[in-house]
Amino acid sequence: MAKALNIAGIVLGFLAGTGLVIAGIVEATGHGPHTPHSAVPGKLIVFGIAALLGSVVATIDGTRVIPTIGMWNVGAKYEGLGDLAVIIIALILVAGAGISFAV
Repeated sequence: MAKALNIAGIVLGFLAGTGLVIAGIVEATGHGPHTPHSAVPGKLIVFGIAALLGSVVATIDGTRVIPTIGMWNVGAKYEGLGDLAVIIIALILVAGAGISFAV
């Protein structure tokens, strides 16, 4: 059962990043709800790619993954990350935030 939960967590972690990329593509093509406060499509795509890369690093590190599903959230909680993986993920997220300001 633990292995099935781990696999489900990995899938949901990748699904969360993919959802951000898809939302950015939908906004960029003009099919999304164009509200005055909606995020710029490039920012959603960049943060989605950063989330996907962070999920890849965490999965390669061999962490324990717990799926999280709620009314307004889908994703995964990664536990037991190594120090190097945390540093790499932090650098990926900082780079994603920096690139999103340029977009």
